[in-house]
Amino acid sequence: MWGEPIHSNFFGSARGGSVNICDTNVFGYGFSPLDLEYLILPHCHHDHYPGLPQLLFYRRMRQRDRDGLRPLKIIGPAKDLERVVKLSRDLLLADRFPDVDHVPEVVPLSPGDRFECPTFHLETCNTIHALRGLCYRYGDPGGTDFGFTGDTAYHPPIARFLKDCPFIVHEAAHGLRQVENARESGHSSAEDAARIAKDAQAIDWAWFTSKKRM
Repeated sequence: MWGEPIHSNFFGSARGGSVNICDTNVFGYGFSPLDLEYLILPHCHHDHYPGLPQLLFYRRMRQRDRDGLRPLKIIGPAKDLERVVKLSRDLLLADRFPDVDHVPEVVPLSPGDRFECPTFHLETCNTIHALRGLCYRYGDPGGTDFGFTGDTAYHPPIARFLKDCPFIVHEAAHGLRQVENARESGHSSAEDAARIAKDAQAIDWAWFTSKKRM
C-alpha cells in the first residue's frame, strides 16, 4: 500500500505466513482486505501468491459486512496471471462450493501495455527475471507518480521507462553484495538500484530485499 491517495491498491504480493495480506497485522495499519480494490502483481512466482486463496475466501465470507463490495481486480503479467487466479479458486474447490467463491476480475498486461481507470493509471515495461515480470509506473489525477520494479536484474531500459519519475522503489535482493552472474539470478544489488535511480534522475528512491529469493 502506498499511502492515502492509493490506499485501495496493493503492490507486490499476496504471500502466505506472517506477511499474509489477511494476517491480523494488516488490521494494525488501519487497513482491511475489504478495502482492497486492486491487487497488482509484478510477476507470478509462487512466493508472491500463496495468500491469494485466503484473500478471496475472506472477501467472500465477509462481503455481508460491506455493502456494495465489488469484485477484486487483479493486475499482473499476461503469461501467468489467469492460471494463478484459476489455481487459487481451484484450491477453494469453487466449482463444488460456489458459496465460497469470490470471482475476481483479472487484468492481464504485457510489457508496453497501459491500464487506466478513473482513480489511477499504470504503464508497464519488462523486467529481467526467471518469470515474465512487469515494472510499473503509477500515476493518478492528484499528481502521484512513482515506479515499482518488482524482482529484476539490473536492466537499463527501466531507467529510461522511469525517466524523471519522482520516486522509485527498486528491488535489491543481493543487498550490498555484488555477485557474479547477477543477471542470470534475476535480482539486483543496492548499487544496481542506485544506478537505475540516478540514470532515471529520480528525486528519491528506496530499495527492498528479502532473505528468500526466487
